Amino acid sequence: MTIDQLRGLMAVVEKGSFQAASEGLYRSRSAISISIKNLEDDLGFSIFSRAHSGPVLTIQGKAFYEKARQSLEAIDKLEDFAKYLQTGAEAEITMVVDSLCPLAGVMTILHLFQTSHPSLKIKLRIENNKHIPELLLNQKTDFALTYLSQSNPLLESLKWVTIELIPVATPAFPLSHANDEIGIEELQPYVMVLVNQTLEDYVAAYQQQLTTWMVNDLYAQKQILISALGWGIMPTHFIQNELAIGSLVPLKLKNFQKPSFDISLLRKAGEPMGPIAQEIWTTFQ
Repeated sequence: MTIDQLRGLMAVVEKGSFQAASEGLYRSRSAISISIKNLEDDLGFSIFSRAHSGPVLTIQGKAFYEKARQSLEAIDKLEDFAKYLQTGAEAEITMVVDSLCPLAGVMTILHLFQTSHPSLKIKLRIENNKHIPELLLNQKTDFALTYLSQSNPLLESLKWVTIELIPVATPAFPLSHANDEIGIEELQPYVMVLVNQTLEDYVAAYQQQLTTWMVNDLYAQKQILISALGWGIMPTHFIQNELAIGSLVPLKLKNFQKPSFDISLLRKAGEPMGPIAQEIWTTFQ
């Protein structure tokens, strides 16, 4: 059984006749017929019924044709992938994205690359881990989008966006409508909801003096706050809709310095970049 035999079979079935298949493949009709006969001999059953004037698949022939079609599609994809690799482009790009990043913007860019480079495999991880830069240094990822370690001389940094964080709670939270600024002593009866390993230095003072609940991601944090079970500090881009409809409202905290962080694309300095990696770097610029 050869690929040429399978392609001949596909052509006969899809074109509807041996003559049309021969014209489509630029081969003689007799060559197509011999190819199919040899394939049948190899398989040990008839692909086409001899009781009809045209090419009608037998029961076994129908089942074999479907499998052969799937196999040829896979071979075609493999050939396209080989041609893609011949250009020198990378087969795979890995990226770790900090959970604080505006994911909509990241997805827009990655969708662009998936569309323009269909053979490229993109491996994406969303993390709320303070050790994200170490993944770059240990060559576990090609890129990282994060606010961490942007001044590390072993990493090359490209600023992408700036995000802001604000303290928020549901309107049902007892201190949501306070006229005066809220002191930390007034927050002590209530729960502060935090995301694990996110902005640890910034929230350390609150953690030391308040009861805190730790969750794994921003979505869980938001759902808990909407349920009026506490208050928390969240990135404004993540709660735009909630702020707009009033299901979350800003809190006026005493001595609160609204934090802002630059989200940057990081890569290991001095490492050569392939053409796709270079294109990604340029796109984030």
